[in-house]
Amino acid sequence: TPIWDYRLAAAQTLAALGQGASAAPLVLEQFHQAMAADDVNDIFSHALLLVNLGDARARAVFPVLRDKFASDANALEAAKQLEEQLQAKLK
Repeated sequence: TPIWDYRLAAAQTLAALGQGASAAPLVLEQFHQAMAADDVNDIFSHALLLVNLGDARARAVFPVLRDKFASDANALEAAKQLEEQLQAKLK
């Protein structure tokens, strides 16, 4: 990719080091702030970070995403794919 996403690389590094749980509360807080601000890009960016951290607390964002984007098929599909990725990481 021509653009390096440092946040994503950091999340993947923390997860690889077994430290994803330490960052999860901060990212969850940022996710909720993005929801309050109705910032779709940040909402999904933080959901992706949570998935990459591999912390079980990330499961809490998916019901929120389904409620918020109930009438948006594309957003629901994106949320579904992220949830599947998280489930695979947690196995």
